[in-house]
Amino acid sequence: TPDVSPASRAWIVDTVPPDTTIISGPSGLVASATASFAFTASEPGSTFQCRLDGGASLPCTSPANYPGLAQGAHVFEVRAVDAAATPDPTPASRSWTVDTVAPDTQIDSGPTGTVSQSLAAFTFSSAEAPATFECQIDAGSFAPCTSPKSYPGLASGAHSFAVRAIDAALNADPTPATRAWTIDLPVLSVGKAGNGSGSVSSTPAGIACGADCAKAFDGGTPVTLTATPATGSSFAGWSGACMGTGACEVTMDASKSVTATFSLQVFTISVNRTGAGSGIVASSPPGIICGSDCSEGFNYGVVVTLSAAPDAGSTFDGWANCPSPAGLQCTLTVDAALVVTASFGPGTTRPPDFNADGRSDLLWANADGRAAVWLMNGLAPSATSEILP
Repeated sequence: TPDVSPASRAWIVDTVPPDTTIISGPSGLVASATASFAFTASEPGSTFQCRLDGGASLPCTSPANYPGLAQGAHVFEVRAVDAAATPDPTPASRSWTVDTVAPDTQIDSGPTGTVSQSLAAFTFSSAEAPATFECQIDAGSFAPCTSPKSYPGLASGAHSFAVRAIDAALNADPTPATRAWTIDLPVLSVGKAGNGSGSVSSTPAGIACGADCAKAFDGGTPVTLTATPATGSSFAGWSGACMGTGACEVTMDASKSVTATFSLQVFTISVNRTGAGSGIVASSPPGIICGSDCSEGFNYGVVVTLSAAPDAGSTFDGWANCPSPAGLQCTLTVDAALVVTASFGPGTTRPPDFNADGRSDLLWANADGRAAVWLMNGLAPSATSEILP
């Protein structure tokens, strides 16, 4: 009689190993002594075995963490083992290098102490290569830089420079190399004197006096000053660090002062009197009394008023070559030499006014010596008087 319930066994044949993948973790050069790796397998339900730097393979789970790693190169390997106990024959691996040591930075050249140059140029280096650098000037922020690094146009006063190296693992030197120095630039100061006006400019640029009459230059700089008089003025010369009336050339081996003198131009105003009459012409401001002194020099821009005064028995007939005549006066603004003509004519005889009423009267004289006066009120006599001898 057969067994109505035969014994049975079921199984699964699995000869395909799982595939292992590292999802995340350090690679290349890193600045951390701790490593953490996440990983997965192609077959669900797989377990894992991890190995660090060729050590024993040990059971592990994702993520696998490794703190306190030594400086240098490291290798992490992980393999999945599926439910059939078939291991991944090609474990996933990751290589990286731990570098937590910051590089050291040194300044090889650059200004120090007190200098008379506005340009600061530094060279610097690090014993660790490759390395990049960040520089800082005075109170500014660190910014990427390369050696040599130059800073032109710095002002007089105290300055500081700092530079730090950054290695390939992005470790920055925590104690940047520093350099302190003081700039003391010689100053060229320009003053202006005289009753005229003008401007002074410099080559190289910096002084435009006018407005900007002092400039700091690098020590040893040759500077040329040029004086330009304004209209109506002339350049009278230099004093101080320069002399004469040509271009002023100085070498800025120390602070220096120069004065430019400008004078107002002087033009001669002359008076010519003409005509059959006579009189005097005088000026305001004083200078001409013509009569005796008929010419005078006046500064450019001065307003001169000439006044004509006819002598008794003469009349003033007018001005010639006067810019602004007004009766007995001639007004002019001095901007060039000028000759003004004043014309005086002979006066006319006015009938007598015996009673001082402002009206002319008549006088009759007879050959025998008798005389008579008619006091007139305009057109008719108002009274008659006989004057006996």
